[in-house]
Amino acid sequence: MGGREPDALQRPSAIRDRLEPFQRQRQVGAALGGHEGVDLVDDDGVDRPKRLARARGEQQVQRFRRRDEQICRLSTEPGAVGLGGVARPDRQGRRDTGFAALSGDVRNFMQRAATVQWGLMIGVFCISHVPALLILDIPGYQDRNAFLLVFLVLVVQSSDVLQYVWGKLLGRRRIAPELSPSKTVEGFVGGVASATALGTALWWITPFSMGTAALISLVIALMGFLGGLVMSAIKRDRGVKDWGEIIEGHGGMLDRFDSICFSAPIFFHIVRYWWTP
Repeated sequence: MGGREPDALQRPSAIRDRLEPFQRQRQVGAALGGHEGVDLVDDDGVDRPKRLARARGEQQVQRFRRRDEQICRLSTEPGAVGLGGVARPDRQGRRDTGFAALSGDVRNFMQRAATVQWGLMIGVFCISHVPALLILDIPGYQDRNAFLLVFLVLVVQSSDVLQYVWGKLLGRRRIAPELSPSKTVEGFVGGVASATALGTALWWITPFSMGTAALISLVIALMGFLGGLVMSAIKRDRGVKDWGEIIEGHGGMLDRFDSICFSAPIFFHIVRYWWTP
């Protein structure tokens, strides 16, 4: 008994093909809306997945903003300051990573925590050693601690400037072209040597002898050079030229203090270890 070929639309495979988009929409709708059959397009014509993604992004921004406000508030607490008036980024960092963990967002957790830790280390911990020089109790040097601050800033900043000058005059071999094209071997040697000579000449404003002043000047000039390289590496990683625009033609305040970020802690602890009781 011959039968008529069923219509193409009545074939089981064709029916499944036509129903598959609707079934997929019901599955996605169940995942997004909590029940099957949810409409994926709102009344205003905007796809609901896009709207939900936008809302999640706004919630993420608000969560990060609240966390940053907590960090700023905690950094001003008395417990954030440790021995010698130096800020304690370890305490602030533990609290910050704790808040970040409580937020429940684990995406790039290590990267975010490390970024905050480094920001606290450079912007709070390292720089705080500069004013901390004023509270050191050095026998026979009372009420003259401000000269230590002058000594540090003059030696380190002059090393920066003189490295640039010597590099322009004699520079041939670049040290790190990708980080700082203006830093050369000749400029580095000339700038550090000149800054060491300047620090030696300023020994009389410090509690150091002439030879000790020369040695300390050499150490902080070297650390200032390393600090400038590290800060340049961070700027290149973030794709920025300067840290700010406060000082016209010179960037931000941190651009002027990049070499002091590394030299100040070393200078502070050298003085504290050998010249305080």
